[in-house]
Amino acid sequence: IILFPGILILLITVLKFAAVLVSFEWDWDIDHSMYRGGRLLAGELNWIVEFDDKLPIVQALFALPAMAHSIRAWQIMSALGIIAGCISAYVFLVSAIRDYFPELSTRTGRVIAFYATVLMAYSFACLPGGISHINPFTASLAMMSIVFADIARRAFPHSRARFYSAFLLGTLCASIAIGIRPYFLYPLVFVGVWAGLKVAPYTLKSAEATPVASGRLNLTPFWIWGFFWIACTGLFGLVANVLPYIISGQLDVFMAAIAILAQDDLNPQTVMSVIQTQGRSIMATQGLIPIILTMWAIAAIILPWSVRLYNTWCLKRNAVLDIGYLVILCPLLLEVAILSQHFWPHYLQFFVPFMGIGIGLFAASLLGTVSFKLSRAHTLLLVLISVIVISVSSSEIVKWSMSAILKSTSSQHRQADQLTAFKRFLNTRPE
Repeated sequence: IILFPGILILLITVLKFAAVLVSFEWDWDIDHSMYRGGRLLAGELNWIVEFDDKLPIVQALFALPAMAHSIRAWQIMSALGIIAGCISAYVFLVSAIRDYFPELSTRTGRVIAFYATVLMAYSFACLPGGISHINPFTASLAMMSIVFADIARRAFPHSRARFYSAFLLGTLCASIAIGIRPYFLYPLVFVGVWAGLKVAPYTLKSAEATPVASGRLNLTPFWIWGFFWIACTGLFGLVANVLPYIISGQLDVFMAAIAILAQDDLNPQTVMSVIQTQGRSIMATQGLIPIILTMWAIAAIILPWSVRLYNTWCLKRNAVLDIGYLVILCPLLLEVAILSQHFWPHYLQFFVPFMGIGIGLFAASLLGTVSFKLSRAHTLLLVLISVIVISVSSSEIVKWSMSAILKSTSSQHRQADQLTAFKRFLNTRPE
């Protein structure tokens, strides 16, 4: 019964996903990306004829939807990417909770991870941009990159094949995410450093972790992991974005376009303007989003102190690295990148993976440090209150989703009235 509120949130998320798939819920950015994908299918590389403020990897990403002649294909790709990102976050949280809070049962850890990842999926669906934008797909790739790096760290040096495959997959995901949204350059470029710092010292003969009496960080693989992470990420980026221009003998076009992109921002906003826009965007969020943002803020403030004050955190060194990097530093690095460029409301989706990790670790810390033993009656009351809060806060989202599913698609486009008037005008024209 404790899972019922989470299942309700998941059902609302699925309903929103379904509504988007049968409606015209996307903006012109996606139309333009579809057009660029079609130009690639026609043999025209990005920037050859027309300038675009996206890297070539975005054009390649939309080649398949353009081939299908349907934005639905892209929306399905985006939904699958979100699912993969949420599964990655679930795997990471289950492992982290097991490491840091061995006193919590496996079932409790899985329940916490389930709620955190369901809130991630809900946030992707209900924040501005929805699943139709490229942001959820990119943020999910960023989450997968981090999780693959952590898997590589755990496999080192027990399984060489698993280590290399996870490490390379992590750098590939990071490279694609940065290519789609360069804002993720700052957070993802340090993933190798973060994973390297979490590697415990090992003996060469037994491959078993050796005790570190001083508690000092193991810096041996720090620069090695960081260097090869950056090198592999950059190599994948060069192959995806530059190699086609080298093969076609049009490298000069690529360099010229990069020079234009490196100039002043194409959509300049002052730092104060960005902050004001962010504030208005946060205040305009609906459903459970304000509650999720509040929980994330509380987690970012309390988690660092909880590691210091409570002895329930095992492996405190790695806990500090996870909290410091994933919950605090990554969002700050994203914010620095945004402040240096510009901000649109759908950029809030960038932060969703770090919100989910923060909320999951905070919930585990709370349950690990405070003894919650609720009776069945109290559990039922807590579930009932949660269901009421979820139902009331998400009522507008459910109402819109049901309306979008039940109506014909011809009446849902945001310019449907103008299209109807234009059709009437065409009917008055001679053949």
